[in-house]
Amino acid sequence: MKHIEATLKVLELLCSTDFPVGVREAARSVDMSKSVIQRTLQCLEEAGISTVTADGRYKIGPKLYGLAAAALSRFEMRDAARAVMQEMWHRCQEGVYFGLLDGYELVFVDKIDSLHPIQYVLPLGQRTMLHVGAAGKAALAALPADEVDKVIREKGLAKQTVRTIGDRARLLAELERTRRQGYAFSMGERIIGAVGIAAPILNVVGKPVGSFVITIPESRFEQAAENDLAKVVMWGAKRMSTSLGFIEEQPKSEEADSARRSRVKRLVTTRRTDAPRQKTIEKRKGAK
Repeated sequence: MKHIEATLKVLELLCSTDFPVGVREAARSVDMSKSVIQRTLQCLEEAGISTVTADGRYKIGPKLYGLAAAALSRFEMRDAARAVMQEMWHRCQEGVYFGLLDGYELVFVDKIDSLHPIQYVLPLGQRTMLHVGAAGKAALAALPADEVDKVIREKGLAKQTVRTIGDRARLLAELERTRRQGYAFSMGERIIGAVGIAAPILNVVGKPVGSFVITIPESRFEQAAENDLAKVVMWGAKRMSTSLGFIEEQPKSEEADSARRSRVKRLVTTRRTDAPRQKTIEKRKGAK
């Protein structure tokens, strides 16, 4: 119990101060022995929760930031996602699922089922590999290239059905297409007979934290409906990402760029034509 108490007190101290603290200073602040606090800080450092500065003082480590961010996002995100999912459901009347990244896997944490008598139902809490199905591919495509390679190395490309993409080159091409069009599509990659259309949810720094996916049985799916469903899921993912602080960079359109060049050209032309006129006026004033 003493070790747990020391750990909690040290964590509170590290999180409440803006500067690194030494062992003696920490012991004095939490009113515990120096030896206990030193062992606690060393254990936290080994776990990546704290780090040591060059002069032997301690501060919050990167792992604690990650744990705090993950806990906060999961606490708030499900409630925020629910409102977006309801609007998505009203627009498409199909099953809508919300998946969160947990390491290099996706966990489905909320859903709104379709009212159609024939529907695809996925139990909550189920995990999926990122290369399997639309929801996983949407999140995977939003990761940096080096992380995609790491996922493939560590997790492999096991086939869940005969339609699962198990080839690295083919998967990379699929992820590139997903990035271009803004959504992932799958048909029978996780479960034969199920179609999924998904888009990634991004946090404030642009990293994926999960995805929204619309599901529909293959027997009811019409190819013509893909574009409409994709618009719904991309709208939902964009709205959710915005609520998490993600700001999408607005690319300069050709029209805007052309208008800018025209304004610059007019300004330069005006300046050139005004200059001789000004000289003429000055000459006339001199003549007078």
